[in-house]
Amino acid sequence: MFPRFFAMNRTIILTDLTRFSNPAILCSAGIDTASGECIRPKPYFKYVICKSLQIQPGHVVTGWFTPAQDRSGPHQEDYEYKDLHFHQPCSSLEFKRVLNMSVYPSIAEGFEIDLEPGERRVSVSHTGLRSLITIKINPLEAEIVQDAHQPEKLKLNFCDASGKRYHTIPITDLGYHDYAVQHHTKDDIAALNQIIHAQNELYLRIGLSRAFQPSPNRQSGYWLQVNGIYTFSDYNKTVRRYT
Repeated sequence: MFPRFFAMNRTIILTDLTRFSNPAILCSAGIDTASGECIRPKPYFKYVICKSLQIQPGHVVTGWFTPAQDRSGPHQEDYEYKDLHFHQPCSSLEFKRVLNMSVYPSIAEGFEIDLEPGERRVSVSHTGLRSLITIKINPLEAEIVQDAHQPEKLKLNFCDASGKRYHTIPITDLGYHDYAVQHHTKDDIAALNQIIHAQNELYLRIGLSRAFQPSPNRQSGYWLQVNGIYTFSDYNKTVRRYT
């Protein structure tokens, strides 16, 4: 049990908005504009409310946040909230500023782990300080691919700044998820990659899932996922639309 702290009035910029298997709710996270701390609001946001307000990564959110009493493992970003208010999106410059506040040079350093090549699972015994990080990579070192069995689900191959390669990491970014459900031909995926490869900078929000066992013959663990894909100087407007 973690100690209860006084609630603090904070301003965060949303950096993560991701889909669950339950489509009625969305997981979100944001960066405190003053401290750079990552905050995952709980309870999770309802999809219908986010859609009605057109909430997107980059939106400014204010409210009173208190560390969740039940947070555990590396998911130290969990915060309960009250008096939450959604404001207009921040500028592209401000969005990049908060992303840079949370950048780590590699996944290994960010999560304090050393995964074997090809490994996507972090042991449930891992008690790191965080489950959400940002990495900045070369846009040409990223490639969106389709799931071999479910073409409406996207995954990402990429190389982080340390030179380590990661393959078929699931993309949970809401915008890319919804886009893939509607558009999953080879031409659609090629168009996404062309946009990414044409950019000057690429930031990825990388998360660790809650502990789960994907199949009976695989171990339970915290699994790597891509929570956000953000390009500069342009962003892909086609993936920031609610379906």
